[in-house]
Amino acid sequence: MKDYKSECITNKNTPNITEGSYILKRQNGLWKLTNTGAFDDKNWNESIKDYQIFIDKNGWYTSSGAGITKICNSFKRTECKTPFSREIKIKPSNDDNYLEVTAIVRWRDANPHKVTLKQTLSNWKSNYDNSGN
Repeated sequence: MKDYKSECITNKNTPNITEGSYILKRQNGLWKLTNTGAFDDKNWNESIKDYQIFIDKNGWYTSSGAGITKICNSFKRTECKTPFSREIKIKPSNDDNYLEVTAIVRWRDANPHKVTLKQTLSNWKSNYDNSGN
């Protein structure tokens, strides 16, 4: 993998990736995690603003939507805000080679809805870095 940095998965050498809630922003063609407070289900209307999902001019889903006010619909599919929010929760494990990542997508129509996906990411390259080959 080009420009792979094995320390990106660990919490030992990367103080920027700590346990907490994040939003995923697209900036200059790159994805960036931005730390923020946890979504407050009791204060839905305020929390949704912090985690709002937008579609940018290239059709990418992102949390970066400064100045975008139009609602996405069948006619407006770019540069619009969706009814969805996305929270990324990261929890380092005791082993520096693993991170537990949970993505939570929320939306509301007549009732609030939530879909959660949890995955453990591993630093698979560490097996090769430490093998002496």
